[in-house]
Amino acid sequence: MRSLIIIISFVFTFIGILGAQIPDPPLIQVVRIEPFTGLKTVDWLPGGSAGVNAYIIHKKKGNINIAIDTVYGIDKTSYSWNENDNFITTGPLTVTVSAWDTTNDEESKLPGHHSTVYLEARLDECSYNLRLEWSNYTGWGDSLDYYVVFRNNVPLDTLNNQARLYSDPGISAKQFYHYYILAHHKAGRISTSNGDTLSATFKTPPEYIYALGNEISGQRSIELFFDIGSGSELESYYLLRATRADGTYDTVQSFTYQGEGQISLIDELPEEKPYYYKLASINLCGKPARMSNLSSAIFLSSENKNMTNRLRWNKYLEWDGGVYKYKIYRSIDDGAPLFLDELAPADTFYVDDISDAAMQGNKGKYCYYIEAYGNNTLPEKAISGTSCVYAGPMIYMPNAFTPDDDGINEEFWPVLNFLPSEYIFVIRNRWGNTLFQTNDPNGRWDGSYAGDKVPGGVYIYFVRAVSQDGKAIEKEGRLNVLYH
Repeated sequence: MRSLIIIISFVFTFIGILGAQIPDPPLIQVVRIEPFTGLKTVDWLPGGSAGVNAYIIHKKKGNINIAIDTVYGIDKTSYSWNENDNFITTGPLTVTVSAWDTTNDEESKLPGHHSTVYLEARLDECSYNLRLEWSNYTGWGDSLDYYVVFRNNVPLDTLNNQARLYSDPGISAKQFYHYYILAHHKAGRISTSNGDTLSATFKTPPEYIYALGNEISGQRSIELFFDIGSGSELESYYLLRATRADGTYDTVQSFTYQGEGQISLIDELPEEKPYYYKLASINLCGKPARMSNLSSAIFLSSENKNMTNRLRWNKYLEWDGGVYKYKIYRSIDDGAPLFLDELAPADTFYVDDISDAAMQGNKGKYCYYIEAYGNNTLPEKAISGTSCVYAGPMIYMPNAFTPDDDGINEEFWPVLNFLPSEYIFVIRNRWGNTLFQTNDPNGRWDGSYAGDKVPGGVYIYFVRAVSQDGKAIEKEGRLNVLYH
């Protein structure tokens, strides 16, 4: 009988052992840190095993899993806690949760760990940026969708799930900025990183640097005008120059300046062609902290063609309101420059008809310069260098005219670009008979001889003119008299 009791007791003990199975681990959903308070939270779903009535929270440090707390209750699916290190400073928070059957004292295996995003913010004083760098959220695998960068609890930018770096250039000196990263699961779950707060402690540049314009004088000297705003804690400035607006800028001058207001700088142009300037406030790293708009040197060229001088120039860049107008000034034979014409902002070409000026008598030296004006109330003005062209003594002869009393092309005469000191103009027929002759530079043949119109046909002209400096020019040729 005693042996039977022992056997029955052994059987029930063995059946009890077989019935106490190891529970399934829970399904970790997310681990997160409240970025302002440091409160840590892990959420999970039950693994489905009966008998589980508690969960053990494990925190990983190095390669060791440390049980930090146990929560009791069949319906528990979340746990939050604070520790002395509630603001994570050394790395991501890595957590897992095991299921515990307290009746049979059976604990599940540890499921895979989840790690929060760990954010570090650094101030880059050289580029005036706050640079953010963070670790990947682990535990979601391919279900990690994207990241959102928050600044002062406001979304700043959304980045793909591969992003680990971000630079924030939109910061101001002596301001505090708080950042955190939100990781987004494709199913809608979110995890927030630790928060990181920094103060933008860099020295401030001037509020603005504005290029007002420039003036080219002499051969290649240019004076540049800038307006420097208030509030600068920096004293170093670089004057930068390039041969193209979008080209590489070289430092041509460095200087120190304290204060605000308008300043002028002088540079020597290496060649007679357009150049572009900027003025930069330089920080303690030797890099630009504030940059002005462009100040472009206007390069003017001129050429003579018959009775016209043709001018070309590059557009002025880059006032805030653009160019309002261009003004052209002209001097003759080193006389005083006089206003010639006003042009639209889009114009970069101008033709000056010099026939009237030439007939008033001059040596043929024409010099020009351009003034550009801006649209703002500031004194925006740029003056080109002077470009001179020599229109040597020249006689232009037409080859036909129609003296048929219709009011069109009724007269024939030489066109001179100078006022001659001696002059003769003769028309002859094919047999050498003189039909018209004058010593008046303004004299014109109306196609008549002895009071009657000459017949249509070919006639011979001859003109001789002596310039004021004694140069004689002669032209002889044929002309056609036509009647409609």
